Amino acid sequence: MKFKSILTTVCIFIFTFALCYAGTVKPTGSGKYTVFPYKTAWPLYFDTEKGEIGIYTDANRFVLHGHYLYLFDTNYPSMGNYISHTGGKHVSMADINDSNVGTNQIKDLSVSLGDMNSNSVNSGKIVDTSILSADMNNTVIKVDTVELTNAQLKALQSAPVTLVSAKGTHSIIEVIKCVLVYDHNTTAFAADTNTVVVKYVNGSGTVATSTVTITAWLANSADTVAELIPVGVTAAASLLENRPVVLCSNTSSPITGNGKGRAIIVWRVIPSGL
Repeated sequence: MKFKSILTTVCIFIFTFALCYAGTVKPTGSGKYTVFPYKTAWPLYFDTEKGEIGIYTDANRFVLHGHYLYLFDTNYPSMGNYISHTGGKHVSMADINDSNVGTNQIKDLSVSLGDMNSNSVNSGKIVDTSILSADMNNTVIKVDTVELTNAQLKALQSAPVTLVSAKGTHSIIEVIKCVLVYDHNTTAFAADTNTVVVKYVNGSGTVATSTVTITAWLANSADTVAELIPVGVTAAASLLENRPVVLCSNTSSPITGNGKGRAIIVWRVIPSGL
């Protein structure tokens, strides 16, 4: 019992000495700030009059006051001059503006899959059409729609239409499928056994898909759909790497019709590694 009394007395003495050594600071305002300890980095302090608890860092002071978290600079300004704060018991979207958190504030790999709730991102939170082909990596399968005007249809042989632009060095566009849609107006295009096809580069380039005749696709009095499928391609890498994919007709262009069309192409990029 005597030993416990002595130990208690020693602890009280050490604690009292620490308080005396720590001292108090008097920032703008009337509260007493007891600091533990004042002369070391990142000290903890209590304001007994305001009911605040806070911590100093090298550059800032964070203060929890009621349900508000305040951020000060190291000049200890008054509560009215805080840099920022969050209201309530949580941070809501209203507390965050576009410039609060950007890519420069997020370190690489700082957020991993393990940090995310399984339902934190779902289809209900993604607006329709908000993620486009251009937003995805080129190695992901993409679907693009290219509108074909009447003038473009009538010049398919002399001016092929680009469906997918070249994707850079060592990149080869793989054509997975191309669906051609004919939107009939009032006059069908003239029958023609000439074929329409998808090629690399231009009308003289390497063939990428099967063909469809102008007669089958465009010489109709109703809307028509034609599907072109990929064919086995064997060619020099220079004819495929970093080359666009185009739609063209082989020997002549469609004539007389007044309809229009579209090409829906499914594609992805294959890294050649060359």
